[in-house]
Amino acid sequence: MSCNLYSFIYPDIGQVANLYRCFDCVIHKEHVKLEKEVKASLMDVLRDPVLRLYLLNLLFNWFVQSFVYYGLSLGTSTLGVDVYIAFVISGAVDIPAYTFSAFSMKYLGRTISTATLMIMAGLACLATIPIHPGPLRVVFAMIGKFAITASFGNIYVHTAEIFPTPIRTLSVGTCSVAARVGGLIAPFILVFEKVWASLPLVLFASSAILAGLLVFFLPETKGKLMPDTIEDVLNLNTRTRSEDTNAVGA
Repeated sequence: MSCNLYSFIYPDIGQVANLYRCFDCVIHKEHVKLEKEVKASLMDVLRDPVLRLYLLNLLFNWFVQSFVYYGLSLGTSTLGVDVYIAFVISGAVDIPAYTFSAFSMKYLGRTISTATLMIMAGLACLATIPIHPGPLRVVFAMIGKFAITASFGNIYVHTAEIFPTPIRTLSVGTCSVAARVGGLIAPFILVFEKVWASLPLVLFASSAILAGLLVFFLPETKGKLMPDTIEDVLNLNTRTRSEDTNAVGA
């Protein structure tokens, strides 16, 4: 009894030493990883030509997403129906739009779904121009609002899956700044109605279509491991889903 109690209180010294070395190894690896993350900055993105193009593309995309979203949201007074009803409908459209966003990314992928939705938003804005104020104008305007809302949800996920882990938060934050700038400019664009009634819609439509086309130059990230290094980002276009599945299984 005393022997068993002694073994319980004083376990094998070798096992304790091995356990200590394991913990020490894990702590050292996490410390090295943390040092690398701290040293990472936006300059690491700007130094690489491919990542630099990705960042510029996404900065413009985020700008347009917010620019068109708030432009359509604040322009409901020109639809030819009760202002309050139009505003409520505009807000309610966001609920099915974000739901559709999740399914579109799952079944179509990030690139195709985002590009299609942005181009759809631009075409809906163009289709709104010749329609007289009334219910039909509301329908086309809400189609555009639905599309830009869904694509806005997509671009958050797509951006986070493109940039490597050490600079992911910084990159998404930088793109979010571009979106805030677009949201600030949108109300002033509506003032251009005094110059030409359709000018704001033309600007919203053209920017959305251009940004949608530029999305096709971004890598598809559906079914792929999130990149941890810049090399992983550069290989996004060449890595297959089966390779990433095998990596996860390993």
